[in-house]
Amino acid sequence: MKPYSMQTEPFSNREGVLHAEEIPLPRLYRAVGPCYVYSRAALDRRVDAVLGSFGHRAQLIAYAVKANTNAHLLRHFQERGLGAEVVSATEIREAMRAGFAGVRMVCNGNGKSLEDLRAAIAADAAWINLDGAWELPRLEAEAARADCVFHVLLRVNPDLDASTHPYISTGLKTSKFGMDFEEAHRVVGDAHHYPHLRLEGLHVHLGSQIHEPGPIREAFTRVRDFGLSLEGPGFHFAALNLGGGFGVDYRGEIGDLDLESLAASLEDPGFWKGRTWILEPGRYLVADGGILLGEVLGVKRSHGRRFVICELGMNDLIRPALYEAYHSISPVSPREGAASPADVVGPICESGDFLAQDRELGPVEAGDLLAVRHAGAYGSAMASNYNGRLRLPEVWVEGDRAFITRRRETPEDLERLEGFEEVSW
Repeated sequence: MKPYSMQTEPFSNREGVLHAEEIPLPRLYRAVGPCYVYSRAALDRRVDAVLGSFGHRAQLIAYAVKANTNAHLLRHFQERGLGAEVVSATEIREAMRAGFAGVRMVCNGNGKSLEDLRAAIAADAAWINLDGAWELPRLEAEAARADCVFHVLLRVNPDLDASTHPYISTGLKTSKFGMDFEEAHRVVGDAHHYPHLRLEGLHVHLGSQIHEPGPIREAFTRVRDFGLSLEGPGFHFAALNLGGGFGVDYRGEIGDLDLESLAASLEDPGFWKGRTWILEPGRYLVADGGILLGEVLGVKRSHGRRFVICELGMNDLIRPALYEAYHSISPVSPREGAASPADVVGPICESGDFLAQDRELGPVEAGDLLAVRHAGAYGSAMASNYNGRLRLPEVWVEGDRAFITRRRETPEDLERLEGFEEVSW
């Protein structure tokens, strides 16, 4: 057995076969079947990049748990020194199971339930973000009930266009997230009515897939200046959460966001001295660390189109159907021959069940394996049982070793949730 090495290449072709680190993917498929595959080397490279650029600047780098909730992955990130950004009671529970301490936890969400708030209290979470004034009485009531104090960041919406897909843009005035500066002013003015809340900073998150430092720098400038103007009774500007949204190059054309350039653009020693700098890099840490592996069921031609029908469906990776997201797809063992346009589709009874459309793809036949890249973020986390399909296992690869970190779902797993119990009034 070879020792694990950070020099291991995460996903590469060797002698005509795609490998996950040292493991040929056909071998892995024979043992496990269709699955999500995560490379420790790829994940560690991303963590190293973020820590290298921000580790000596930001006091809390909180991984966005929603991007991938795999328990082993969470434990690994916790051991690497990251914090956790959570949006529900269940994510809080998963973060705690993985070893994340409350002092390294940020609780977000535009519609936090009482269960979510109580879980945040139980975890002794360091920060909770206030998304709007309507949440103030709820937060105050829960904090008073528990006889504790919430340390609150006001999530502000600067109405900045980050030039990303509208479904993942969260900093525009049309977004459901955050409050405008006027509302934030009113919240601070009312702070004396809420003795169990300490308004101690601001939070801003423009959205996902930001590829240039400019929008984040502009958000920082606007929110910094606004926060400084709020200083006084009811508000102490102790922390600034700049969110994340670091762009990932799914197409292999423009490159990922340059983290070092971003970090340099946010340097402001006079401002940051004595203040906590929080970041929330979610997909950036995990997207290219995973692939989705599955078999071609068959190929057909209809009305001049080539359909590559595979066992992977929109329930396994919903991003292409949900907002036309691009994922590169390649045969694990490429055949000789020219590429031609193909629709890579799944077996689900929906016309929207596709992984790619009009994609240049080499010759494939039934039984060939396909690798869908950048499936580490929002793949397994957004999977479903639609069409009665069972969720796939997740495999962690280190060098020449592989570990099933989440087993394949079974019909019995679903049946355990069934019942016919009369409601108790």
